[in-house]
Amino acid sequence: TRPGGCLALLSYSLNMKLEFGDVSDTLNDICEEFYAAVLPFRSSYLGLSSMKIYFDLFNSCSYPDKEWNECFPVRRTVTLGERIGMVQTFSSYERLKRKDPAEAERLSNYIQNKLLSAMTTSSLDTEVTMIVHYFYWLARKP
Repeated sequence: TRPGGCLALLSYSLNMKLEFGDVSDTLNDICEEFYAAVLPFRSSYLGLSSMKIYFDLFNSCSYPDKEWNECFPVRRTVTLGERIGMVQTFSSYERLKRKDPAEAERLSNYIQNKLLSAMTTSSLDTEVTMIVHYFYWLARKP
């Protein structure tokens, strides 16, 4: 095998936050409500956090030159509609949708309406700041 090869793995945690005026805490509580509702549909091998799986892989990597970073926050302005669309791509939500499409739709509408109400807007085009916490590990083969 060839020496000096590099490995880079990047992922994000569900510890995403929203910021919008003085209702940021309320918005994040609503998002936590969504996460709790879809948690039973999360793959059991992931557990509560996929970060542990990546960290265990990092620890099992025998390369002496390696680096772990578990909190690399990235702030991005998105519309509320884009944020809702993003969480609808989560595998746990997709599993709920396959099992019970009506319940998935009800949950999505319920959370969407709570977010809109907290923001005192009716437009999914309203912009929020989304903070995604990425984690990564890097390694270089000797």
